[in-house]
Amino acid sequence: MIDAARETFVEHGYAATTIKTIAQRSGLSQESLYKTFGGKAGLLKAAYDTALAGDDQPVPMAMRTHALAIRDATTPESAAIAWADMVITVGDRIGPLLDAVLAAGATDPAAAELLQTMDDERLAGARMVAQHWASAGWLSPAAEPDEHARTLWILNSPDVRRLTAGAGRAPEEYRRWLVHMVRSSVLATEKSGD
Repeated sequence: MIDAARETFVEHGYAATTIKTIAQRSGLSQESLYKTFGGKAGLLKAAYDTALAGDDQPVPMAMRTHALAIRDATTPESAAIAWADMVITVGDRIGPLLDAVLAAGATDPAAAELLQTMDDERLAGARMVAQHWASAGWLSPAAEPDEHARTLWILNSPDVRRLTAGAGRAPEEYRRWLVHMVRSSVLATEKSGD
C-alpha cells in the first residue's frame, strides 16, 4: 500500500492522486486504504515516514544506522561527517516524494499540517544531536545548544539542499560543504590530539 502510494504521489503529484488510483495500483480496496490510513493525507504521511526511515520497520530514527554513527563518533570531525552522511542519505530517500508533499501543502490543510510535522520532527532530531554533542563537550561555546540545534535544523532543510543543488554542487561537494558548515558554526575547534 505504502509503496503504491509513494510511487503514485511521485508520478502524479498529490492533487492528481486519488485513493482509487492507489487502491488499483496496490490491488487493495479503497475501503482498506481508508480504514488503514484515514485518507490521502494519511497515506502521504505514511509514504513520507517510510521514505524517511528507509523501510517500514518499527525502529525509531535514533536507533537507525546513521543516527548510531553520529552517536558513536569519537571526534567532532567524525561526528560532523556522520551527520552530513545522514542528511544526504535521508535527503536522497525523501527527495522524490518531497515535491508532492510541498505541492500538497499549498492546497490541502492536512498536507500543510504534515509539512509542519516534518519541520517539527527535523528540529527534534537536531535538538537530540546538539544535546548529544553538548554532553560530549563538542559544541562551540559561541551559542547555546538550542541555537546550535536550530543551525543544524536549517542546514538539514530540504530548501538548503535544493538551493545548493541548484547552484550546481556535486554530491561530494555538498557533503564537504555540510561538514564545513557544522565544523565552523556548531562544533568547537578540536584540540591537538583530538
